[in-house]
Amino acid sequence: MESKHGTIVTMKKEKGYGFIKPDEDEHSKDNLFFHATDVLSPAFKELKIGDRVEYLEKETEKGKSAYGVAVI
Repeated sequence: MESKHGTIVTMKKEKGYGFIKPDEDEHSKDNLFFHATDVLSPAFKELKIGDRVEYLEKETEKGKSAYGVAVI
């Protein structure tokens, strides 16, 4: 599976999730959800808006989401 790149655009640290704006969908309004348990490095609490990340995509019952999230 090929990794993708994007930028963190939303963080809800108290709820344990955030959203990534994928690079390849620069004109799309659809951002990818990610959960704190899907973050590899650094720790979820250390992530911030604007961080560039690498991730994998998976299909869920609510649509696509990111996992294996790591700052690049």
